[in-house]
Amino acid sequence: MKNLQINTDLNYSYDNFYYQDNFAKIDDADDTIIYTCDNQLSSDFYKSDFFTLDEVDIIKLKLFIIKENLFFSGDLKKLDAGNLLDIISDELDLYYLDLDDIEELYNTYNLSYKKNYYVMYSQGYNQGDALQILINKVEFFELMGCNFIEENYQKYFDNILWDAEIYGNIEIKFNHLDKNYIFDLEYNDICNNTFELDLNIDYILKYINKNLHINLSTLDALDIISALNKLDYTNIKN
Repeated sequence: MKNLQINTDLNYSYDNFYYQDNFAKIDDADDTIIYTCDNQLSSDFYKSDFFTLDEVDIIKLKLFIIKENLFFSGDLKKLDAGNLLDIISDELDLYYLDLDDIEELYNTYNLSYKKNYYVMYSQGYNQGDALQILINKVEFFELMGCNFIEENYQKYFDNILWDAEIYGNIEIKFNHLDKNYIFDLEYNDICNNTFELDLNIDYILKYINKNLHINLSTLDALDIISALNKLDYTNIKN
């Protein structure tokens, strides 16, 4: 293709509005956040919401507290599942947001319970960069009409939590049939993922063909594809 040039004006954005719209911090928990799905799911969180226990199992939990001689204040008869979890967490030195430990405790004492949250984890690039993510089962199903599937969200969450979004433009210039063309394309419109250098080349070629009013030859299209595939992260300004 004659005079083909690919010029880039790409930058990293560190504002990350996606994080602000999709996650909320839980008080006193540096390593646990709750998914809000564009602020459509509640950011409110209560320890008693983790599990649903029936009355029989709440009684079992109270008997466990008495048997283990755990300290508590107030009338044990009036304490709900959240209060009981507070007592057990404090006295047994369990982190109240460590669902695995709490679930193991419930299983040890043969408690029947229903889990109200999906729990997944996201790992960053540095040592210590790790977060536990809570997703409200009932609210998610009511909003989306389906169950939460971790595999569908892992990469999306990882991008939002640890990566910077890419923004800017890619300019494609060439001469076609003795006429000069310039296509200035916004990255957000031509990528598969704004957090990665991942161009939707099929879309770009269709866009060019549409505006040329004639399809590029196979060789011309291959030239553009080859040039775009040579772009890498050095083309992005910090």
